[in-house]
Amino acid sequence: MCRALLYLGQPVLLDTLLFQPDSALIRQSYMPKMLHMLNLAGFGLRAWDASSHAPDKPFAYGSSSLPVFDRNLKNLAEKVRAACVLGHVRGVAYSTAVDISLQNVHPFQFEGLPWCLAHNGDLAGIAEMKRIFAQHVKREYLPLIRGSTDSEWIYALFV
Repeated sequence: MCRALLYLGQPVLLDTLLFQPDSALIRQSYMPKMLHMLNLAGFGLRAWDASSHAPDKPFAYGSSSLPVFDRNLKNLAEKVRAACVLGHVRGVAYSTAVDISLQNVHPFQFEGLPWCLAHNGDLAGIAEMKRIFAQHVKREYLPLIRGSTDSEWIYALFV
């Protein structure tokens, strides 16, 4: 099962949200009750702060590595402050059919758009639905869908 975090408030170090509390998002990635059923498939985040060089553009981070072993993430989390954060740990069922890649790491955000999306779930029959979804996604967004997740298609439909 995926794990998601949304924070909106006074600027805080990302470490305060991602690593420090007992309920921190990264801790949830290695302490879920159903860990034996999960294949952790990456971590991503978007973080905004009004005092940054480009306040309308979020700080973006994504990795298909396990977040608990990601030294770069920990180092950045100890340095970066943000007032708005959307973080996501991707969890997928053990299967050889699941694609673990950076293209499938949430949150999804198309270049130049202000919206991003992280989704916790799994749409049954997504392979069949993609043909239907494609009819409702704006043509300019279809080439921007790079991964194979249902979540990226939901994002494309949203925008």
